[in-house]
Amino acid sequence: MMKVCITTLEFPPDIGGVGESVHRIAHMLIELGYEVHVAVFRAIFRNEREKAAASEFRRAAYQTIEQDGVTVHRLQPAIRSTVAKEQDYLSDLYDLLSNLHQRYQFDLFHAFFINEMGFLTTLLAQENGVPVINSIRGADLHKHIFSPQLHSQITWTLAHSAWTTFVSRDLMHRARVLVPQIQTKSSSFWNSIAPLQFDCLPTPALVDRLQGTVIGSVGSFRDKKGVEYLLEACKTLRSETEITLLFVGDFVEKERGYWEQTLQESGVADRVVITGKINRAEALAYLPYMDVFAIPSIHDGCPNALLEAMLAHVPLLELVLMPLAKFWKIT
Repeated sequence: MMKVCITTLEFPPDIGGVGESVHRIAHMLIELGYEVHVAVFRAIFRNEREKAAASEFRRAAYQTIEQDGVTVHRLQPAIRSTVAKEQDYLSDLYDLLSNLHQRYQFDLFHAFFINEMGFLTTLLAQENGVPVINSIRGADLHKHIFSPQLHSQITWTLAHSAWTTFVSRDLMHRARVLVPQIQTKSSSFWNSIAPLQFDCLPTPALVDRLQGTVIGSVGSFRDKKGVEYLLEACKTLRSETEITLLFVGDFVEKERGYWEQTLQESGVADRVVITGKINRAEALAYLPYMDVFAIPSIHDGCPNALLEAMLAHVPLLELVLMPLAKFWKIT
């Protein structure tokens, strides 16, 4: 039986669309007869630095559990010092992933997110003569490619992948411009989701605050999500009808001050409802209460949230993009 190791920054019960996609793909592979392992780790070490500052030290380790037929390994770098650098943590993660490969002898690696998982996974795969697929999800090439520290790492990873997949043609075009040799070993395709039953979900906690036409969006709201444009469009719509702008999720912490100021200056702050970070079932439960689902993202591929809204029969194009197009035309 061939063994596949998927590396990812999240996996259920972690909240996030990437984790849900990895979960779905893992089970598809199991049904096809593969043995599937998922290695979960992050290349952002905020928690480790906080623990070091609190003198909560630990050795590098991983925890392995069997989860619905998938062997899940959660990797944790060592916490040894308050002045540790990223390369210290990344070196530990590489060693942990290498130990997993020595133990299980994987036949294929598949990394989700090229800038976090991709380089480390591809380096290990190349050193061991194992093919590796890299899946580009969005911010990898929309934003991180402009980082002087990450640019060469990203292009090297693209060049040394056995295959590269993309959730949009725009992403694939940019990657092929950066690394022309991937022209014959890359592809883009639509995302997909597993079927959902919305009538079995709990009643949302804030449903009594939803009044008028409910315009909703779901996600971790940050710079690329285009929230400013949605706020400006809703300000225009408010003069025509009663609305509630529902954000299912929360703003990323590093941008919270900016978004709080933007909301206060938007002219619709009193009509905005923010759920905060909630679990997947609670987030899905809000979809049937939306009259319109909005994705005003500046850059996005084919997000799970869009597909889930479509499955919930929430109008997308006719009631969202037309008012936004009218607004943009006016300005």
